[in-house]
Amino acid sequence: MKNKKSIAMAMATVSTMGAVAPVFAAEITGEIVKDMDLDLLTNEVPEVRVKAEKDLEVTKKYLEEKHAEKDTNGNPVFKFEQTSEVITVKDVKKVVTRIKISRNDDVTNKVVEEFKFTQTQIDQDFGQEVPVKIENVDIAKEADRTQLSKYVYQLNKAINKITVKEVKTDLEPAKIVLNIYAGKVGDEQIDSGEAVKLAEIKIDGATEGNLNKIVLVDAKNDFLGHWAEDTIVDAMIAGIVDNTAKFNPEQEITRAQFAKMICTAKKIQPIKYNQVNKDKFEKFTDVPVTEWYAGYVAAIAESGLMKGDGNKTFRPEEKISRQEVAVVLATLENNGKSVEEVTTDVNGNRVHKDTKTNFVDDSEIAVWADESVEHLRNKGLAKGYAVSGGKFEYRPVNNMSRAEALTMITRVSK
Repeated sequence: MKNKKSIAMAMATVSTMGAVAPVFAAEITGEIVKDMDLDLLTNEVPEVRVKAEKDLEVTKKYLEEKHAEKDTNGNPVFKFEQTSEVITVKDVKKVVTRIKISRNDDVTNKVVEEFKFTQTQIDQDFGQEVPVKIENVDIAKEADRTQLSKYVYQLNKAINKITVKEVKTDLEPAKIVLNIYAGKVGDEQIDSGEAVKLAEIKIDGATEGNLNKIVLVDAKNDFLGHWAEDTIVDAMIAGIVDNTAKFNPEQEITRAQFAKMICTAKKIQPIKYNQVNKDKFEKFTDVPVTEWYAGYVAAIAESGLMKGDGNKTFRPEEKISRQEVAVVLATLENNGKSVEEVTTDVNGNRVHKDTKTNFVDDSEIAVWADESVEHLRNKGLAKGYAVSGGKFEYRPVNNMSRAEALTMITRVSK
């Protein structure tokens, strides 16, 4: 039985299969794998399991980048087709998922790349949403709380296909065990052993205070299946963006929203207005102190990451362009120091060096931004949009979406 799905579903499938973070063997590196056995993600040999996790991470990133590539008109360069089927190998049922990639401008639909993911089918009514792995977490530790928050999100996405059974005893009140079963099953099936157990999560440090620190990301969100879903979830768990509201990933981000996102990502506290620091709020004539963003604008201006346009205006409600983003993020990546190369003319005015970038639309990049764009390109943080001949455009005056902005900030902040 074959079932074609959209690219959104394809990305969601690959994203959730094996979403377990590597826990050791940091020296093992990942590579793009086009024929992947996902059963390796639960292999008992640690090195084998970690290698599979890292391979899947690299492969997912490659597919996301392919999906994000746009042509000169802003249309996707590639189209994706996913098919899934169940096959039987030596009496064992296997789910085989294939992702075929072809070019949108090729009327022959010739497949240029194909990826295959194979995994043992645990239950015919259950997908691959939950990693089949026994985990121990101590939520008194911040890193473990982050991991558990991600597990909870995965469980919430799969809640119609699984049963989560909580076990807690009076003897160990701060210890909880979550048993996860395939399908919607009752206590009778669980007690008799008929239910298929998928995973067991042992949680230590489960005091009321620690449990309240678990970040709950709504699985019924507006970015489910989006190419930036993992990044958005991680950012919500980290407190970089609000986990209680819609994210609107494709909405173009404003300069004020971008300022807040930078501040929260880098833990720059918004400045509170009072008589002592009111001068910090007088730098810009278009930022009323009563607006929600006033404290963030004052803080980011104080940090030197965003300076306004030189005319005492910040333009908080205007959309931010890709070249404006480049200037901020290049400065951030360069430890808060501008990468601009300037001299002065005979009149003492600042003159920017005209830096040649490697983008085909270099002539469209403002002279005040080209050093920053090229700095990010050299660091592998700004790849641009693929065009013919293996070249790339930066599209400097285009506005940036919220998902793109968050992804760029996350890359630079690592």
